[in-house]
Amino acid sequence: MMSGGAGLLPVVFLTLYLGMAIYHYVEGLAWSDAFLNSAMLLGGMGPLNPIHTTLGKWLAPKGVALTHDCWCYEGLAMAQIGTLVPEDKQYLWLPLSHSFGKVLEVAILQVGLPTAIDGRIDKIVDNLGVIRPTFMAAAPRIFEKVYNRVVGQATEAGGLKAKIFAWAVGVGSSGPTWSMGR
Repeated sequence: MMSGGAGLLPVVFLTLYLGMAIYHYVEGLAWSDAFLNSAMLLGGMGPLNPIHTTLGKWLAPKGVALTHDCWCYEGLAMAQIGTLVPEDKQYLWLPLSHSFGKVLEVAILQVGLPTAIDGRIDKIVDNLGVIRPTFMAAAPRIFEKVYNRVVGQATEAGGLKAKIFAWAVGVGSSGPTWSMGR
């Protein structure tokens, strides 16, 4: 007679093997990845969600592998601390393969805020005026491009427009560096 949960051990091994076989043969994962996904499912964590992103044009791809419950936690945490609220409007310009882009995807589902997505660099500034977002996350180079284009437009206009722009930049620079304003 077996004691306690020892009788469950064959069931656990069979379930683990079946999960591995499905991940390997159906989804095409390597056996090691199939084992990790199956073991995490049995442990209640959910399967891995690999994300691969490049860090620049000539650098090798980097990757991160997190479980689905990590993404759900991020969305819930952002909703609870009020980082994003349903009244916000997001302009999502991060690649959805980027780990922070994935966090923002999950957060908008958790919070329920409208989001506009566009990956065209040449349309970012134009679309900011159309979309009028309250929240936008992007790589620093994107903000540099936006800033340089706006500065160029203001200086080209000259006269009063250039003076008002210079004043606005000064006011913005003298304020707090971070404020959720809620």
